[in-house]
Amino acid sequence: MHKLRAVSLLMVVGCGGAGGGSSAPVDPSSLDACLAWSNGVCRLAYLCVDTASQDAAFQSLYGTSRANCEDGLSKRCTSNQPAGKAFGPSCGPGKTVNQTALTTCEDNLESMFCTDWTTSPAGGCENICGGTSSGPDAGAKSNTGSSPDAGTSDAGSLATPTDFCSATGSLACDRSFECDPAGSAGTFGSLAGCKGLITYACASGGSTYCPNGYTPSLAPTCLADLQAASCAVVSGSGSMFDSAPSCANACQQ
Repeated sequence: MHKLRAVSLLMVVGCGGAGGGSSAPVDPSSLDACLAWSNGVCRLAYLCVDTASQDAAFQSLYGTSRANCEDGLSKRCTSNQPAGKAFGPSCGPGKTVNQTALTTCEDNLESMFCTDWTTSPAGGCENICGGTSSGPDAGAKSNTGSSPDAGTSDAGSLATPTDFCSATGSLACDRSFECDPAGSAGTFGSLAGCKGLITYACASGGSTYCPNGYTPSLAPTCLADLQAASCAVVSGSGSMFDSAPSCANACQQ
């Protein structure tokens, strides 16, 4: 069994019960925009890649069916994905839709040929959402110079333990399906199923994910290190805190 996947998700599921602490809700216009984007991308994915070519890498991102793809990408879109590791737009809490960019995005996806889509699989729609929440961490920049995300404005999306819970859990799902697609599918069914569990668990108990302290400025380094860890390291570790010890600096368990 993939230890990173098993232990990290147990940590997330066990991070709290009925407690609050979830981040602000996603704007309704963002939900609609993400649905439009995921529908367009998944239509092209299943049109342009024949069944025989839908390997584990394809399924880890686009699911095992078009409906599964739409659900998974829509959920991904309605999160604030870490800078440098995002696929498509990030329209999570605090973000607003740029209607002009959304119209361009929808037009692009509707008119794309498969040759165009293979070079731009997200449809050039990364910037359909913008803006940040009005909290003190909105737009804050990471001060972790060693991180690939250093100096970006997405550090604000990791402002709370709940945000960190969602980001690390989602990335744990990505790495699990990347390193052990068969085992991960056997446990969760799909990448979307794995991330659905993360979304639920973090929304219900993410505020207690770092019970002994959380340092938002160190979170991007944790995510970068977890992303960069080899599959051998990931598979042989007990948890993401073993795969990327810098995570323990950001989130004290």
